[in-house]
Amino acid sequence: EGLTALVDTHLIFQIQDAPSGPRYGMLETIREFGLAQLQQKNELAAMQRRHTDYFRELVVRLKPETRTHKSVQTLAYLHLEYPNIRVALAGAIGQKNVEICLSFGGDLLDFWNRYQQTDAQGYLDQILAVAEDAQPSVSYVHTLVSAGYMAFVLGKQPRGRPFFERAIAMDQAIGEQGNVVTMGIAYGLLARYQEYAGEYDAANISLEANLERAYKAEDEWNLAIILVNRGNDVARRGQFERAAALIDEGLALFRRIGDPWGIGIALFRRAVLYRMTGDFAQAKHYFGEVIELGKEASDGGHTHSAKMHLAMIAGAEGDDRTAAQLLLEILKDVLDPALSTRAVEVLGILAQLTAKNALYADALKCAGVVANFYAQRNLVLPLIEKREQEEVIALARSHLSAEAADAAWQTGESMRMEDAVAYAERILLSMSQLPTATG
Repeated sequence: EGLTALVDTHLIFQIQDAPSGPRYGMLETIREFGLAQLQQKNELAAMQRRHTDYFRELVVRLKPETRTHKSVQTLAYLHLEYPNIRVALAGAIGQKNVEICLSFGGDLLDFWNRYQQTDAQGYLDQILAVAEDAQPSVSYVHTLVSAGYMAFVLGKQPRGRPFFERAIAMDQAIGEQGNVVTMGIAYGLLARYQEYAGEYDAANISLEANLERAYKAEDEWNLAIILVNRGNDVARRGQFERAAALIDEGLALFRRIGDPWGIGIALFRRAVLYRMTGDFAQAKHYFGEVIELGKEASDGGHTHSAKMHLAMIAGAEGDDRTAAQLLLEILKDVLDPALSTRAVEVLGILAQLTAKNALYADALKCAGVVANFYAQRNLVLPLIEKREQEEVIALARSHLSAEAADAAWQTGESMRMEDAVAYAERILLSMSQLPTATG
């Protein structure tokens, strides 16, 4: 009744079509007036603390649901509340409240990953600055994992590894109290960095220890995601039978739990495995499921990755037109080419397509861009991708003079990523206009 009266007098307004029920907003002038009144009565600071505490408790309460069958709805609800959460987080940072800052930093990881990746990085930098001298804690460990994960997905690889190493060391110092799946992210991506650095034995030790820990934890969701990720890791080493068994076990757990996001990532990993083993029909079927689930779950990341692999399949089947169209769709959504691993992956696929079409100088330029991206970050390509790249380079060099090959390679190495993306788009646009492939 009170809210209705405020709506009738235009002091507030109802927001239509809110999925969680009626919600209300107010004009900025009304908000400013209210804040001024609270300030005048010396109640502003107390009200801000109540606001921060409420939304911190909301995030803490909903965090477990972000890794269940309710994940899609829960993350969508947090997205609706994110303007309030941002205000609460900014207030905690401004007050240098270490406990609340670290609570947000660890518990918002799944939400940030789904909806606000670029927003996350700025907040995590500020949170860690506030917590610089804080004592080790579970929330500190989880925030370090969040920072490492966001550095990884945003393409800032050199920043990520130290965060994961600090998180693991701190977790061990406090008796391994960190959440199993959160620490699974830390161990899994640290292993990926170890692979990039050519430290394959260390990577394998990290991943096997993580899987053993997951089995002991007796948490189906956590075990499922670690099984799927471990399957992906062993597939990258060419251990396809073990990879299939691990991923299938994880997929079965996710189906039993009923988590659309988990089912999507497991289907995606299985589809990749089918592509790697040459079963393109099954791969395309599974990637199609991934894209449909991505629409339901608002998960653009896996949709783009599925399109990338469908492009690789189309290229292998001789349908370069479809491959080019899919890769163009992916590049259109690249926000920052200089940081995008997705753009680099597209260039790696384009190197293969151009080499196959006897565009050998273009293939070497694309391969040179990819090589330079990894070299600048002191990384090495995973084994399978490295072998594919070496095959492209050898094929292209065998058809060009040494002088022409070196010139093309050096052009690619010296190309800025923004220019490389524009260059790739021109080639792909031309390829997308080829006649439709016929069987």
